[in-house]
Amino acid sequence: MPQGLISYPSITYPKGCVYSQSLGVHPDRISIRCRPQTTAIASTGTVTLSYGVSTLTLPSCVFDSARITADVADGFLLSVVLFDRREYWRFAAPISGAYNIYRGGVQVASKKKTLRELATILLTQLGEASAVVTALSNTIYPEVRWECESPVKALDQLLTEWGFSLSLGFDSEAVTVVQLGTGATLGATNAMMLSSTIDPTIRPHWVRVCFGPSIMQARFKLEAVAREADGSWVPIASASYAPAAGWEKEEPNILSNVWIDETEADYDLAVATVYKAYRIKKFAPDTLNIPDGSGTLTSIQQCLPLMNRLLDDESIRDDGSYTPYRIYGKRFVPANYGGQPAKDITTTIDDEIVGETVQFDGETGIIIFDKPQFWVDGADFKPAELYLEASFNIIDLTYNSPYHYEKDTVLDAAGYGYRGVAYPELEGRVVAVYGASQTVSSTSNNQATLDAIAAIITTSVASQYSTIGSQVVVYNIPIFSLRCDGAIHQVQFVISDGTQHAGSYSMASRNQEFDRFIMTRDERTASNRSNLGILMDRSKMLLDRRKERTDD
Repeated sequence: MPQGLISYPSITYPKGCVYSQSLGVHPDRISIRCRPQTTAIASTGTVTLSYGVSTLTLPSCVFDSARITADVADGFLLSVVLFDRREYWRFAAPISGAYNIYRGGVQVASKKKTLRELATILLTQLGEASAVVTALSNTIYPEVRWECESPVKALDQLLTEWGFSLSLGFDSEAVTVVQLGTGATLGATNAMMLSSTIDPTIRPHWVRVCFGPSIMQARFKLEAVAREADGSWVPIASASYAPAAGWEKEEPNILSNVWIDETEADYDLAVATVYKAYRIKKFAPDTLNIPDGSGTLTSIQQCLPLMNRLLDDESIRDDGSYTPYRIYGKRFVPANYGGQPAKDITTTIDDEIVGETVQFDGETGIIIFDKPQFWVDGADFKPAELYLEASFNIIDLTYNSPYHYEKDTVLDAAGYGYRGVAYPELEGRVVAVYGASQTVSSTSNNQATLDAIAAIITTSVASQYSTIGSQVVVYNIPIFSLRCDGAIHQVQFVISDGTQHAGSYSMASRNQEFDRFIMTRDERTASNRSNLGILMDRSKMLLDRRKERTDD
């Protein structure tokens, strides 16, 4: 029976070694037993394990600790603990970057990176530029914001969220991203013990992918409103300072009867808001039916707050030179006003209004013009017939939260219930297109894109439920061809020079981890996130992003 050999720089008389390698970003331990020695242990070097004609190397290992042990059978031994090269990863320079972000409702092209590209950026930062990342999708674009963040923690979070992990490999093999639940089987040749366990986990019937709050771009019919002394807004006909003869006889630029009949404070309110302030009332043309035909609102207040941007024009920015919304309507335009022809005109409800100074209050759905907007009907003055085009979420009154697009896919027809997966980085988008008389002529949406992403996510989730059992196999010799992958979660090599009571053998486990002296992958991930507050940071990122979308 061949004996095992172990070597590490500066260890003079190695006797045995135990090495368990697991999936993930965290280093595993190599424990080498040797005769006590007075010379120093090298801080770094290559561990070489040999058995018969087979050899395995672990380059760039790091010395961690050493202690003296003693027992009756083996006497005094020095136990040297090393970490594999993943120990160096935690010293990598922090990384910063924001990818797959939106500006003005449009994904910034220069910041667009696939899941595969994001993992490559992080692995390169860790010194693993040749890592194999082909298991990752090249068609989905998770939003990330790294601010001086540890690339180890960022990589762990990114892979875990999508159902992947890392296999370190041996010798000169590249680090490989693996999909959990997918990988090799364990053979029975040279097995001296085999343990199989049935996994009783209930498989879900559905996978539901929940995207971020849906956004719609549509037009609203506006009503003229006036402000009261208590700060409330009412239709101008209901204003406490409305003239007895009605607003129809009031010249909008003067409001002479208000000046004569009301207090100075009321007059100031009238001048500031009457014929200038307009509030959303219904969708165009004059209905609470959602423009894409998906239902009917109880109240137009479900669309508040309005967003200060449009979905269909990425160039529109709130920078003073563009208006991040559009206004249409019928109004009187005097001769030579704002570049108009040298005669009075009255526009139609389908004419876009440009060149006016307007205040936009998305919280209330009110716009306030700098100058009165009206039209003349014979001897009467009437408020302008206006329509506002803007973007918004629709609030579900039952849950008091925005509607969001959900895609359900059957995972197991015999399964039970749902497995929910949140994907807030993207949202459903609908743009209503209008024809004559402010009627909806068509709508466009990104549902096909979201469905494609949901299909990829579902495939990833399905792989996590694809196994129905776990297995541990103990082999009577070290089998250095064993490798961790998405299914084989842990491999262990025990090497002895034959002078101790423990022989040389190997172990491997499928869909479980057998080494109880280290934290499980779930425990490592939980500890990682707990220590850094990553979950809180992610929640803050999403809240900040939602605020940006409202403020843009």
